[in-house]
Amino acid sequence: MIIYINNDKYDITEFMNEHPGGSNVFKDGEDLTEEFEDVHHSREAMTRLNEFKIDDSSSNEVLSEKENSGIKIEDVSILDFLKSKFNASPLRKLFTKEDKANMHKILGVVSLLVYAWYYFGVIKNGSTYGIPRGRTTLDVVLSMLPAALLSISSLQFNLANNFTMNGFGLLNNEFRNVNGIFVIRSILLGAIGYLFRNKPNAHVIFVWAILMMNMFIREKISDIANPTGACQSSAIRSGIQYWESCPSWFSENIRTFYSGAQITFNVWSLLTTSFYPNISAIFVLQLASFSATLLKKGFIGLFGWHSIYIFTYIISFIGLFRESPEPALYGNTGLLILSIIAYNLRVNARITRYALWTLAAIALLSWRNGGTKTMVISVIMAAVIFHLFGKLQDPPRKASDFRDIVKKNTEIIPNIFKLDISLKQDTIIKPGQFVKLFGNNKSSPYTPVDWSDRSLMLYIKSYKGGISEHICRSWTNNSDAMLDGPYGDNYYDPDTDILHTKAGVVPHGEIIMFCCGTGIAPFNAIVTHLSPDTKYNFRIYASFSSKETRFLLDNIPKYVHKKLFYSNLARIAQKDIQTIIKRRSNKISAILICGTPDYSVMVQSSVSEIKPSTLIVKW
Repeated sequence: MIIYINNDKYDITEFMNEHPGGSNVFKDGEDLTEEFEDVHHSREAMTRLNEFKIDDSSSNEVLSEKENSGIKIEDVSILDFLKSKFNASPLRKLFTKEDKANMHKILGVVSLLVYAWYYFGVIKNGSTYGIPRGRTTLDVVLSMLPAALLSISSLQFNLANNFTMNGFGLLNNEFRNVNGIFVIRSILLGAIGYLFRNKPNAHVIFVWAILMMNMFIREKISDIANPTGACQSSAIRSGIQYWESCPSWFSENIRTFYSGAQITFNVWSLLTTSFYPNISAIFVLQLASFSATLLKKGFIGLFGWHSIYIFTYIISFIGLFRESPEPALYGNTGLLILSIIAYNLRVNARITRYALWTLAAIALLSWRNGGTKTMVISVIMAAVIFHLFGKLQDPPRKASDFRDIVKKNTEIIPNIFKLDISLKQDTIIKPGQFVKLFGNNKSSPYTPVDWSDRSLMLYIKSYKGGISEHICRSWTNNSDAMLDGPYGDNYYDPDTDILHTKAGVVPHGEIIMFCCGTGIAPFNAIVTHLSPDTKYNFRIYASFSSKETRFLLDNIPKYVHKKLFYSNLARIAQKDIQTIIKRRSNKISAILICGTPDYSVMVQSSVSEIKPSTLIVKW
């Protein structure tokens, strides 16, 4: 199978059946540049694609094709030339069908220019209440309109539904929705700061109410995106992955910095009526989204994403010290001290978000109106009420709650490894779906055979020199696991007793499963998680190289028919396939295949000779 992407030639014959979107999306000899870019492939996918690249002069530029087809080079306009160059450039990835008028890109460029204009004024001239000296409040308010429209325009894009494990799915509906809520929150806080700049008590009450509402809505978004009730303590802290070579001590310090910076923004909003903290919050959030897009489309890696994210915070904090302090709030140094106190209460003392910001608001109001003694009494009484209702502290959390951990790695038979992985958050997996495992800057799909809300079990064959060998040999007990998912349109839903495939829903009836080696994993996952009243009749025909190398058979229910075949190549013979199809011909609803590309092609051709109209699904 030969395809062309951005004028480069690729032979993807070996990869076709591994492709998460199925092999039917490929067309031999076709230019699939547009289709490839529309899917927004990750950096890892781009790296994997390069493995199949072929150096071939016949796949040069669009202009060469026009020249060969009889069109003279002088007949090609400058516009055509520039368009062909643009389509062949990496920038093409940033333009999608959803944003036909490119308004999102235009708003993004305008917003970047506005932020540059704003921070240049703050850092160079200083600011008062978040307004750079020499500029008016109206100037700043109007300049923020493109940023607000930018968040609204992001709703046009079709993104994944929720956060996936280890943060490779960072740019998704949940992240976008949470981002939008924070932007709206920041705009409201800025407006309240301006309207109540001479009424400090009213300002604190309104800011506290918005913080409470923001946290409530954010948790509801997480509940919708994670129906199992996953604890999303912090999307940034617990949902983001770090580059593979990042030392653990450094990633822990970055996590601390991110948590501290977010808490500082909240303290800042509560204590000051300035526009500045809220404009800075929008700046950080929108640059995080933009860099996530660059990450997803392969322009930068995880290191680049973190570099940009940290840079936005640094710019924001530099501007903080150019802001004229409000004397009653102890100035900017006092703000940082109070932020450190709030961080320790939240992270180390495990005070809940609701309790922390409620107590902070009560402390500020009582101190302003009654002094230190009134503040202490009020805070203690409020803390007791939270404690009585069990809302003062979060339950203790282990360090492993913030990352996926290999609980146990066992070589069950030579070169076949069983991995038990503990997940940092609840994850819904349907039988037959796969997860991506990452190592050596590559990824490979594997199907869990068993799982719970926060753990999964995988069986992996180690191939020398491949990513599987890296995973099997380096993912030792208690080490970090790098995975993402679940993915896949082929799966069984035990709640509805429906077998879903890329070709559609499979009617109830007899399902023939052909597999070889570790290809048994998805079929084992399906037949061991069947609905008690299933109307499917599954029959497994599994091939192994010998009796000593077989696995994942003992837990298959007795009512599921299984037959084993042995050969040096772990393949069933073609005549055996045809015998099975002839005997079962009138009962078969679909045939499922999972194995090597050669095995899959052999089974498919054998079936097609006997029963060409049969629905065949390659897993």
